[in-house]
Amino acid sequence: MSDNINDESLDIESTPLHERPDTDISGMEPEAAREYVLSFITTLKTTQRQKQTLMDEKKLWQERVLLARNKQESELELKALERLSEIQTKIATLEAEEKELKPKVAVLKEQLLKLVRAPQMSVDAEALLAQLQMIVGEPDKTAEAFKQEEADIELQNLKKKLDQEKESP
Repeated sequence: MSDNINDESLDIESTPLHERPDTDISGMEPEAAREYVLSFITTLKTTQRQKQTLMDEKKLWQERVLLARNKQESELELKALERLSEIQTKIATLEAEEKELKPKVAVLKEQLLKLVRAPQMSVDAEALLAQLQMIVGEPDKTAEAFKQEEADIELQNLKKKLDQEKESP
């Protein structure tokens, strides 16, 4: 065994054997799955709104670049171009995020529909007992009491018979 073992290589939690994809909602309760899918949808919509806001801001700065150029304000034009470049970088980042989120949201929505439509397998012992009692009926306690009473009478008769046999040789 090597003496050059790095402590980080022994950290099992940081290197999972099987990482679950973020689009896998199997095994989740329907309500938890809804919340999970909703968070993805919310993130996608927020990303789209931010992108639209930046697109509007981009138009504004493009106009400012042209205005500075027309007025021959090279310093203002340079600053406007820098700002325009920053906005375009942010837009590109948001577009990449949106491109990644759209298919995930589509998959998650489809899986959520399947999960919600699938029959839920849960065991409610009290409900099962109630259903069984409706089908079979309540135990007949009166019949049980009569059987017990008949057995007691029979036992008494046997005891009397034994006592009589002991008395008469």
